[in-house]
Amino acid sequence: MGALLDADVPYGVVAVLLLALGAGIGVVLPPLNASALAAVPRERSGAAAATVNAVRQTGTSLGIAVLGAVLAARSGGAESGDAFVTGLRTIAVVAGAISLAGAAVVLLARRAIARRSPASPLSSPPPLPPAHPARPARPAQSARRRSGG
Repeated sequence: MGALLDADVPYGVVAVLLLALGAGIGVVLPPLNASALAAVPRERSGAAAATVNAVRQTGTSLGIAVLGAVLAARSGGAESGDAFVTGLRTIAVVAGAISLAGAAVVLLARRAIARRSPASPLSSPPPLPPAHPARPARPAQSARRRSGG
């Protein structure tokens, strides 16, 4: 995204890039939450969902703070559009590097876990239990009770 930006880029281009970013996040978050919940017992799913959301919100807040500080430092107060674009390009590179580093850590951790235990829950999550447990069949009502007599 940073490579496509300059001081004269139309708003429509920025809107399309942000739309693509939002779509990508929307595609990634549901499987992320599902895999986190599949890795814990059902009775702990509430705590797992809360932890995933808390970590995601904390990471978002820290990311905005760090990238905002980098933008402010690189743009020099944004006295010109070119200085601001230079700052945007810098934070795009920094954010990309952080994302790649995070992906590498996850990949290495998954490999280490898979080597340690062949039946790792990360390699094949257990099947989900049915949404509604089977209810026992009701005893048949007598014909007299059903007819109201």
